Amino acid sequence: MKKILLAFGIFCFSITGMAQSTKTDQIFDALNLKFSPKALADAKRDYDLANDTIKAIMLKVYSMPMSSKAELIQNYEERSVEIENLKDEFNRSIPKDFIVSLEIRTKGDLLHTVEGIDLQIFKKDPKGELKLIDGDWDIKYDSDELYTLLKIIGWDPMTFSGIKNMMQMANCISLQNGDQTEVGFARSGLGKYSYLIFPTPLLTVPQIKDFNDGCQYVYYKKNVVLKYTGGMAGPQCFTD
Repeated sequence: MKKILLAFGIFCFSITGMAQSTKTDQIFDALNLKFSPKALADAKRDYDLANDTIKAIMLKVYSMPMSSKAELIQNYEERSVEIENLKDEFNRSIPKDFIVSLEIRTKGDLLHTVEGIDLQIFKKDPKGELKLIDGDWDIKYDSDELYTLLKIIGWDPMTFSGIKNMMQMANCISLQNGDQTEVGFARSGLGKYSYLIFPTPLLTVPQIKDFNDGCQYVYYKKNVVLKYTGGMAGPQCFTD
């Protein structure tokens, strides 16, 4: 009987291991559609060298929705007018000396139902240094907390709704004003793909040099730079 139980245990362990291996293969097969061959090889190498805890974290990250530089470019080509309009309207609506970071997470349904809102509001002090005024993460849509924060920058519910609708039309998820306007396109694992849009029609040669490192920044054209921000796990640079 003990031999039977031992054999059954070995069989179950084997089946579990096979299932885990199949799941891992499926995840990396999906990454093959987003990553360059080199980036995929690096990801597999890091996974093979990791301990079990880190492997579990990596698989969780790689199971999240993933985007790519190709999709980032395609979205700009298809919606450049909407992205530019969004950038202009957002900048017009922010009071002088304020910097606002806004991200809206939605469900993948036809109504773009809001799951949560991240909002941080900064203001420049007399020395020109930014100070956090207020903000929070995972704020509920149409909540008192949201509208209390929005009052700091003079937004009412209609202003926020208008920006939210323009973000949907541009197929983008986040915004931040400043020396350049950062328009977030999509989360990718724990990272994020974005556009940096400069206030001048064309970038200068020094600007192109500064914003074309091939890792976090890739100069695209005219006044647009592509940006990738890595998370605590997963790729830290553009993967294609």
